[in-house]
Amino acid sequence: VDAIIATGECGESAVWTLYASGKLVISGNGAIDNYTGKDVTPWAEYLKQIKSVEIGKDITEIGNYAFAYATNVKSITFEEGSKLEKIGAAAFLYTYATDVVIPESVTLIGNLSFAYCTQLRSVFVPQNVSLIYPQSFKASANVVLNVATGTYAESYAKSNDIAYESRAFVDAIIATGECGESAVWT
Repeated sequence: VDAIIATGECGESAVWTLYASGKLVISGNGAIDNYTGKDVTPWAEYLKQIKSVEIGKDITEIGNYAFAYATNVKSITFEEGSKLEKIGAAAFLYTYATDVVIPESVTLIGNLSFAYCTQLRSVFVPQNVSLIYPQSFKASANVVLNVATGTYAESYAKSNDIAYESRAFVDAIIATGECGESAVWT
């Protein structure tokens, strides 16, 4: 039985729950608060106990320093159907996750967000990402970014000398509507 060790608020409508197994679950909706460092997060006293982080589908932003220095974190997952748009500065700084699949809804990856993650091997970067800060993956020397061909993420990897592997770009419909009596645009 994975008992609850602690729980609390971490945003206007976001809550956190830490289980005995070391699983930290963020649920609710909206943004996780921004923090100025690891010592002011609501789970600061449990930082060394956290082994995995699970972000609920209705969380839209991960605040600055949210999980920084959670050095026992080996797994970061996002619930299917995630609406996450932004990963804040230093959000996962010094964590030890190995493989991360960032949700397709994310458009911004903050500075130092995955920096000094020495065990990080693979990061799936969404094709709609439009901003990745220059030092987002600083000193994460083993990381290989999985990027869509011809996207900002591919250009970012090339210009920042980060190893990457390409995947096919998926041309999805982003908007459609009427533009005449019998005409539509896509």
